[in-house]
Amino acid sequence: MNFFKPNNKNILGLSINLGKFSNNSIGKDVNDLKDTYPSAELNVIEKNQNQGLGSEKKWNNTATKFSSSLNPALGIKKLKKKQGTTLPLALEIWGLGYEGRVCKWNGSAWYEPNPNARLNQVDLGNNRVMGVGYSGRVFVWDSPFNTWVEPIANADVSQLSHLYLFDAWGISSATGKVVHSDGTGWYPVNNAPDLDQISAGPYPYVFGLKNNEIYLYDGSFFWFLPNTNARLTYISAGKVPGVVWGIGYNNRIFKSQDNGASWDEPNPNAGLMKITALDDLNAWGIGYNNRVFRTTDGGLGWEEPNPETNNNPYTGAHLSQISIGYA
Repeated sequence: MNFFKPNNKNILGLSINLGKFSNNSIGKDVNDLKDTYPSAELNVIEKNQNQGLGSEKKWNNTATKFSSSLNPALGIKKLKKKQGTTLPLALEIWGLGYEGRVCKWNGSAWYEPNPNARLNQVDLGNNRVMGVGYSGRVFVWDSPFNTWVEPIANADVSQLSHLYLFDAWGISSATGKVVHSDGTGWYPVNNAPDLDQISAGPYPYVFGLKNNEIYLYDGSFFWFLPNTNARLTYISAGKVPGVVWGIGYNNRIFKSQDNGASWDEPNPNAGLMKITALDDLNAWGIGYNNRVFRTTDGGLGWEEPNPETNNNPYTGAHLSQISIGYA
């Protein structure tokens, strides 16, 4: 099955044989992706190619802080009281295929929970699945009814990230500014840097990228650079405290276990374009030609749950985005 290629509409019967890579075979030139990678995502990759990112296997800890604060209407105390009260449910992995088709991993194959759904992004937290549709509309997956609902009209975000039910973060489509939702609406975050990407971790930490620099919000009304030497093109906060994964120059994979203060490269021979993190051991990622890989040993080894057959790109799983969490 292939959720990414337009000529393969069969959604059943993926092979479950595992394929492994031991070299940087998935970190190929962006020109090879022209025919299959969505233009919006391709522009991000092209922008970040050859910028000298991740030139060191380890980055030292140097930090710079920037004053910032949330909109007082959001109420930090209220957020503290609300989240952390719901126990995680089943671990799930969701992704996006060709033309924004929403796919879900069932342990051995990918399938479409709702074949009519089309999204630009899917995001899993600790108790629900959220998605960004066209025109920046935000949807929440209603599992009992097998459909997507729009709890807040006119959200207008280009991307979002959340971990808790009443604590979602996003980037405004209209202004490019950081916005936050407590479940009742989306509100601007005062003095936050204009971010290119945002990723929410365990409360109160939120990570962001701006011009490949890593920013961190720690709940004390400050955005700061936890490590002024580190540069990433993609970032994903884990679902456990302290853990964050990222993609650096030449698709190299980095991991931090101290909220971005220091970074290690688990496997210099591995490469990905996007990554979604669960904890310090488990992560999934998108590689060359949108192939899907996962690790269960902290990034030392990566395997392809649904590999291509005989190098045929119309076989195996091909996704443009992936997210892991509990729902």
